[in-house]
Amino acid sequence: MSIRKLCCNEALRPCAADGPSDAAVPPLAAVVLLNSPTNGEWEYREYLRLFLSRRLLPVGGAPAAATFFLCADGAYERLYHFYADHGVAALLGDGPSERGEQHAAQVAALLDTCGLCDVVIGDMDSSHVGDGSRADRHLRTTELYPAVSAIPAEELDRILARVAQATAAPPAETPARRPCRIPVSCQMTTDFEKCILLLQRLRARLPAGGPQAADGAAPAPWVAFCEVAVRKEQDACAALSAAGAANDAARLEAARCHTLLRAAAGGSAAPLYAGTREEAAAHGCSAGSPTAPDCGGRVCTVLLPHVAVLGAFGGRLDHELGNLCCVLKFATAFHLMLTNATNVAFACWPDGITQWVTPRAWAAVPAERTHCGVITMGAVQQIETTGLLYNMVKGRPHRYDGVTQTEGLQFGFDALISACNQYPGEVVTIDLRGGVTDKDAVLVSWPADKADGLLPSTAPTIITCERGWDH
Repeated sequence: MSIRKLCCNEALRPCAADGPSDAAVPPLAAVVLLNSPTNGEWEYREYLRLFLSRRLLPVGGAPAAATFFLCADGAYERLYHFYADHGVAALLGDGPSERGEQHAAQVAALLDTCGLCDVVIGDMDSSHVGDGSRADRHLRTTELYPAVSAIPAEELDRILARVAQATAAPPAETPARRPCRIPVSCQMTTDFEKCILLLQRLRARLPAGGPQAADGAAPAPWVAFCEVAVRKEQDACAALSAAGAANDAARLEAARCHTLLRAAAGGSAAPLYAGTREEAAAHGCSAGSPTAPDCGGRVCTVLLPHVAVLGAFGGRLDHELGNLCCVLKFATAFHLMLTNATNVAFACWPDGITQWVTPRAWAAVPAERTHCGVITMGAVQQIETTGLLYNMVKGRPHRYDGVTQTEGLQFGFDALISACNQYPGEVVTIDLRGGVTDKDAVLVSWPADKADGLLPSTAPTIITCERGWDH
């Protein structure tokens, strides 16, 4: 069975106050703020914007979903001081006067109730919280743990109870439990990894099917968004297929995309599963699936929990590279979106297919804001892309009648990477499966002796793009 990861980055797009309040607004599993020395006004305002729209005042007045807000080590202290210095204006953008004093007072009251995050976690080597900092009054410090795995279940349940209380609609009148500060001494994991490992443990304790609304009665927003994302992808491909003459470039590109997916699926439709690879395999791509009763074909589509990560770029280069390694390490568990004012970076599915529904599927994006890159972090034996201005085809002699302009090129981190590329359309497909020998066969997939699913011919791959909606 092959895996197709379907993803988008629309959860990062600012939501208009009068915009839709349904599944067209993608849910976020979590927002993580890392402690980069170059964090500045943009990072803190962006975090607070997400906190306002996802936790305090959800768009359209809908109940807030279980989005976790995590700060790594000293990031919370710096965030707190930024908010203390700028007040409610830090969340409202242009200042409280433009939104009205009543609205500003409402936001301030909610912040006093909820705090600025749910968890502060790290080895605390760059934090002064706990030494009498002004931020101390908002935090509850736990004991020191040797690893994230050592955090007791009772502590996780306290965090979940806090999130449930903070996301109640209307907000609970009693103050929410204070955010907790969890020191973890392990030096074999970065603070970013500690955040993601904690997030894994927290989500494992949520009800099946994804993050639920606070009252437990509303359907998981993730299931609804799955249907929207799939429909966007299907509509985009159908529109491209129906457009233009037989030699129209857009139509040919859509045909290549469909050919690739049909070859992977053995001619059958690709079912959808909203979960991780392990969950999809364990349940035959059926449990929790909003659209597919079974996985009769050889390709299964998954939509991973989307996580916004701020503060991953800038500062020390070893930290930046470590953050990229973390994204690749958890590539089959979360769609981690590293972002700053200019960029978004995320991982492709290893030994599988990644299908990215680009910003152009959701709104108009000028051509000059569609730059992207496909960064292969090792030697590449097989790769095939569709939907890019400059596509890559390597190790697939049966494609395009055996003739491509890239077959003779060497792709790799020490050779050629796809930089300064562009996505002209609405869907980009990256096929990194190894062992593809002809158009109808996939010889290897998820070998039993390789728990991580990585094959020698599979190079970990990062996609980078511009924040195309910020223009």
